[in-house]
Amino acid sequence: MEDQEVMGKALAFEKFLDYRFNELELLTGALVSSGYPNEHPTFVHKVRHSVLSNLGDTVIDLLATEHLVRQKKLDDAGKITVLRNRMVKGDSLNEVAGLVVQFMVMTAGERNELEHSCIPEEGLEALVGALYLDGGLVQARRLLEKLGFFEKEF
Repeated sequence: MEDQEVMGKALAFEKFLDYRFNELELLTGALVSSGYPNEHPTFVHKVRHSVLSNLGDTVIDLLATEHLVRQKKLDDAGKITVLRNRMVKGDSLNEVAGLVVQFMVMTAGERNELEHSCIPEEGLEALVGALYLDGGLVQARRLLEKLGFFEKEF
C-alpha cells in the first residue's frame, strides 16, 4: 500500500510541474518525509529525504541570489545577503512550501503538526534538490517560479 501512495503522489507532482523525472527514486525520496520510513518499515527508499533537503536548501540560496542579481539588478553584496535571507528563511519559504505539501507522504503525526513545523519547508527543499539532480537548475527554477517564489516582495 505504501508504494502505491508514494507512486500516486509522485505521478501527481510530475503532472503538476509538467515534468517527467528520469530518476524516479529522486522524486520519491523527496516526497517521503524523514519520519515516514520509521512508521512504515516495509517502505524501501534509495535516496534520503534529508540529503535532498540539504542540497535543495543550497540550490534555493543560489537561485534566490541569482534572481536578486539578474532580475532586481542589485550590486551591493550586503543588500543581496539581507534580501536573500528574507526570501529563504522562515515564514516566506514556508508560505510557498505549503503549496507542495499535498504531494508529500508523511506520518499522521507529521500531518497533524504541519502548521507548527518545518516539514513544508524541508519538503520544498527536498523537491528542489531532487529536481536539481534530475534536471539541473532549469527544472529547480521552474518549480520555484510555478510556486511564485520570485514574485514576493522583500
